Amino acid sequence: MNQYPATITTTPIRELSTLEDEITELAAHINAATYRLLTLIREYDERQGWGGGGLKSCAHWLNWKCGINLGAAREKVRVAHALQHLPHISAALRNGRISFSKVRAITRVATALDIGRRTRSIPPAIRRALDRRDGGCRFPGCTTRHSVDAHHVQHWADGGETRLDNLLLLCRHHHRLVHEGGYGLTIESNEPVFTAPNGKPVPQGPDMRFRGNVFALTTANQREKIDIDAATLVPLWHGDKMDDGMAVDGFR
Repeated sequence: MNQYPATITTTPIRELSTLEDEITELAAHINAATYRLLTLIREYDERQGWGGGGLKSCAHWLNWKCGINLGAAREKVRVAHALQHLPHISAALRNGRISFSKVRAITRVATALDIGRRTRSIPPAIRRALDRRDGGCRFPGCTTRHSVDAHHVQHWADGGETRLDNLLLLCRHHHRLVHEGGYGLTIESNEPVFTAPNGKPVPQGPDMRFRGNVFALTTANQREKIDIDAATLVPLWHGDKMDDGMAVDGFR
């Protein structure tokens, strides 16, 4: 009886780099599709398409129709609405550059600091950020911390937007000077520059008020050309017993 070798059919093994490319590309496509899904969910919820059938919410409809766990469905609805206030995050998800899990985490802590021309009123999130950044009236020499207004640097009537970098805190007196007293205000290198009615810059002088946050402190040190980095405070000491005599000599 003739013996024939067994024929074994094998699937060619692809290069790992090819597998990696397929996985990452498909993941990006899923991210982009997720953005489209969230957009549809937001519109469906805003139009209350789920109402009228005894359902309690859009999340319950997603649980029923799409088989999504109720907790996960609630998160999708929440993120869908949050994205309309976070244009940069929304664009990243739409283009597949960020995953839904990262977007979900970001929307838990993110606040919209730029709402453009939607409203002149200052939303609470922007006002809190403005208070933390400025700490009070920014007019040179003024130390007023209370009863301060949020002023649009480029006026709303002139097309200015409601965003953090177009807002500045001013006390009522200096706010009136800018609007009615002929004083000018521009932003140069992220710092306010005020001009008097005669066109001359208002001298800045020393900032007499610490604004109580890391950004303000860092900016103040940079303005004074104080070079500080991660190694500034780190000593050369390695934990050995201190030589008092050498330490005293070092101060002479």
